Amino acid sequence: MILFVIVAVLCIILGLVMIFKPEEYYTMTQSWKHNERTDPSETYLKRTRAAGVVLTVGVSVLLILFLYTGLK
Repeated sequence: MILFVIVAVLCIILGLVMIFKPEEYYTMTQSWKHNERTDPSETYLKRTRAAGVVLTVGVSVLLILFLYTGLK
């Protein structure tokens, strides 16, 4: 149970980074693939933010359900 909560919190943090700092997420995950310094496209930023919302909301709902059903 505690491992699930830890992983869920880490996923929520990752989702929040994707929403509020997509440029940093790009630096962590994609920038090493390019020799020259390039900035992420607007499409990449929008899709990363959308994925962050899905991840944050989805994991939050799962965490709430897990904690709610686990406490009964």
